[in-house]
Order: sequence, then C-alpha cells, then structure tokens
Amino acid sequence: MKKQVLFIFCAALCASPLLAGGVGNQCGLAGTWWGQNFEYEQEYLVTIVPIGGGRFSAVVEGVNDFPPYEKFTSWRGEAIKTGSDTFAWNQILFGTVLGAEVPDIFAVRGEIDLVDCDHFDASFTFGAVYAWGQVPFVDEPLLELPPSSASYTRMPAN
Repeated sequence: MKKQVLFIFCAALCASPLLAGGVGNQCGLAGTWWGQNFEYEQEYLVTIVPIGGGRFSAVVEGVNDFPPYEKFTSWRGEAIKTGSDTFAWNQILFGTVLGAEVPDIFAVRGEIDLVDCDHFDASFTFGAVYAWGQVPFVDEPLLELPPSSASYTRMPAN
C-alpha cells in the first residue's frame, strides 16, 4: 500500500508541470522560429529564450546581402511581454563596410504578436543605422530605415 501511495504521489508530482503549462508546453514565445522580413526579402532563424520577469533573450541569424555592408553579426536583443500575446522587441547588430576600421550599429524596435502557438508576426516601427560609439535609440542616427514586417513559424519539435 505504501508503494502504491508513493507511486501515485510521484506520478502526480511529475505530471503537475505538464498540466500547468510548464515542461513540454510549446505555446509561448520561447523556442526556435524561422521566417522572412517581407520588405527586405531577408530570411531569418530566430532563437528566443526566457530570462525571467516576462523578458526573453532573442538571437536572429541569417542576414543576407545588404550593400555596401559585407559582414554582419547576428541580431541580438530582447523581447519584453506587454500583453497576453504581445511583446516589445529591440534588436541591434554590427555591420561592416569593406575597408572600414569599425562597424556601424543597426538597431530596430518593434512589436511581436503571437498569432497562435506556432506563428508570430513582427512589425518594426523604427530602424536606424548608428556610427560606432553612438548609443542606439538615444543618439541621432546616421540613417533611418523604413518600417518593415515579418512572419515566423515555430520549428517543429519532432
């Protein structure tokens, strides 16, 4: 009898995170996504990891040709939960023109709308290029980029 009670207790304890939307829950922003920015015709792979307090670290890879820039880092930044299925999204990357000693800083600010468990849309309302040493989103940019939008699909878990 003690073994049966212990087994039931352990089974309930192990299952509780699954039932509460914990381990194994694929409906949320965290995960690996792929998609495309429509205006720039760029395809991206996005990895989003929760860091606590409704904040997520986001790494976006896949920057293609964007002359006169020849080398880029990945986009890096964070998403911050603003509603049940909405997030503010800020990202930066470094881009280098051939022969330049230091890179320029690209920065975008936008919003994420989690459409369903397997799709999110992003709209970038502000984008700019800053000189090395400038503070993105604070200093006057060298160049403002036009607004853009993107759509992403979750990478299947199986």
